[in-house]
Amino acid sequence: MPSPWALSLYLYLLVLLVLPILARWRRGLGASLAVVAIELGLVALIYYLLSAYAVLPDPFAGKPTPRAPMEILRQGREQAAVAMVHLLAWAVLPAIAALAGFAVALAWSAAVAVRRSAAAQRTRPADAA
Repeated sequence: MPSPWALSLYLYLLVLLVLPILARWRRGLGASLAVVAIELGLVALIYYLLSAYAVLPDPFAGKPTPRAPMEILRQGREQAAVAMVHLLAWAVLPAIAALAGFAVALAWSAAVAVRRSAAAQRTRPADAA
């Protein structure tokens, strides 16, 4: 059974990927761009709230405070690594998912435009010279 954090991250990424595509389908490319801008702002806000209120699990809870200088440095590096993993999981990956959703919507719009252009050229009568 996956952890609740992994499941919520998976659903979060899925929603961020699908929303721009749905906006493109219902309202057009401009709406999809607006949805992506809102999503990126939401990603930043959610990551800020998760880190500011210490909602993310702390792997260092319950460990004694280090006393030796090298132990303090080692724990600092460990905490920096954990912070980087949290940044990647809760900010970078969601932003990539949102931008990938917009890229799919953009490719869809380009394919529709090319198809319409080709159909218009086929139905246009040939110019007589």
